[in-house]
Amino acid sequence: MQKEYLRQLKEEYTEKAMSDMENEFRQRMSEPHSAVYATAYVISKSNKIYNSLYDFLSDCNADKCILDFVKDNLEGNWDLVMKYQSKFSKQVFESIVLYNDCYELKSYSDGTPFQLSKLACKILDIADTDSVADYCTRQGSFIVQAVTHNDKAYYYGNDGNTSRICIALMKADLLEKNITFEEKDTFSIEKKYDKIFSSYPFAERFNENRNNNEVFQFIKQSISKDKKTVSTDWLFNTMIINTLKETGKAVVVVTPGSLFNNSDTDVRKYFIENGYIESVIALPSRLFESTASRTCLMVLSHGNSAVKFVDARGCYVSGRRQNELSDKDIADIMKMLEETTDISKEISNDAVREKCYSLDVSEYLKKELSIKDGITFGTIIKSVRRGTQMKASEIDSISSNEPTPYRYLTLTDINDGIINDSLAYLTNISERLEKYCVNDRNIIISKCGAPIKVAVAEIKSWEEVLANSNLYIIELDEEKANPYFIKAFFESETGKAQLNVSSAGLAVTTISLETLKNLTVPCPPIEIQNEIAEQYIQAKYELEKAKYTVETIKENISCIYDNYYRR
Repeated sequence: MQKEYLRQLKEEYTEKAMSDMENEFRQRMSEPHSAVYATAYVISKSNKIYNSLYDFLSDCNADKCILDFVKDNLEGNWDLVMKYQSKFSKQVFESIVLYNDCYELKSYSDGTPFQLSKLACKILDIADTDSVADYCTRQGSFIVQAVTHNDKAYYYGNDGNTSRICIALMKADLLEKNITFEEKDTFSIEKKYDKIFSSYPFAERFNENRNNNEVFQFIKQSISKDKKTVSTDWLFNTMIINTLKETGKAVVVVTPGSLFNNSDTDVRKYFIENGYIESVIALPSRLFESTASRTCLMVLSHGNSAVKFVDARGCYVSGRRQNELSDKDIADIMKMLEETTDISKEISNDAVREKCYSLDVSEYLKKELSIKDGITFGTIIKSVRRGTQMKASEIDSISSNEPTPYRYLTLTDINDGIINDSLAYLTNISERLEKYCVNDRNIIISKCGAPIKVAVAEIKSWEEVLANSNLYIIELDEEKANPYFIKAFFESETGKAQLNVSSAGLAVTTISLETLKNLTVPCPPIEIQNEIAEQYIQAKYELEKAKYTVETIKENISCIYDNYYRR
């Protein structure tokens, strides 16, 4: 298939055919996706009407894995193949095979998002003579996209799942290009490639008990002898840099946590000191259908004395289920890689070393916020602690259905900067848990969540409120700072920006205790703080009154119909 024809296939409308086939196959089998793929492949390969499955199998010159896949899924269903062959055009089925990665849409199994593959291809700049590898290829969607950029290069993809490799082989068979797919463990690959792409599994960890992994042993011997565990990201990244040619380039999808966590510091140090990291790009959340987690792209190559950091979290088109990268977004990201802007900057390896080898994009692209009378938050804090880390079962064991003086505060109890009145009741709070209780006028800040939540506790003299571990409990030195003034600051655009640039994480953002203490907050004379605090308290009262009015109106609306018929 030629590149222009592939681009046309990508635009084919396939939803009707996919839906019809899936619904009909579902009446015959519990997992219809495989049969849909098999049907689409058979029709794409057929230049005539075959009266039976065995006529097709005897006439089709394809990999045994494909033929077995077709036989397993279409035996007894050939009538549906013949039905759909006459119902939709051949181009629709070719598009389904090449571009609809619906098979096993869960966890790691879905294909690499089309536009993310497109961005990776732009960064890799594949040449005619390049050998290109896609480790953990899934259904081969990246290689299909890469072929539309350059159909003369040699492509290789591997995956450990037989069904996914069969589907990838179907794609390769239709493309008729120099492509090899095989079912193989990534860590057993030894050949070196000019260009590598990998969107490997998220959130796995390898430890010293899995000593059959040679890459992990290499990390223990050459990077950190004390290393007992390493994240999936750096295990794969080490393998990738070891199979990348000296003049080559790799693009990998990484989780943000691996860029700054303590457990991977030694491996990041190894990569920085050897000049293996070319750039890190923070991507928008919800690009993958199977996870809302944030992801980053990291570009690996040899001989780098600096790292280009790009914050592309705002480059996306919002979708109902997924965010997408438009062609403009891709062009903007490529421009940021080439230029220095407010959200893209080249940082020397020496400077990264000073940051303890953190590769967190927000660490290097923090916006300088102008805060009048600014001081470090920690200087006005008398004490700060987290809530209790009791298990849910332990909380359940002391929960009460009847009102008591003991309450339990969680993250969901804070809305619009106000702590709800309807906190859960507890039968008691033991002496050992009292250190996790909230006092009146304490500032409560959420440890995780987006956006970060802030509230001022208003605890009655006869109440005890136990906070959970997702909350920081902060007692201020009130001779220096009014809690409601600080709360008003965190409600402001500048305050929100402070919290946002300081948070980091995956699907859920987090803010560390150290980061919290190092925030810059305003601290004008206490008289000014008290004046602003009074204005804030009055506005808060008006908001609570308005919310009560809204709830009352909603309740009245819900009764209008029933009240009419009760007359």
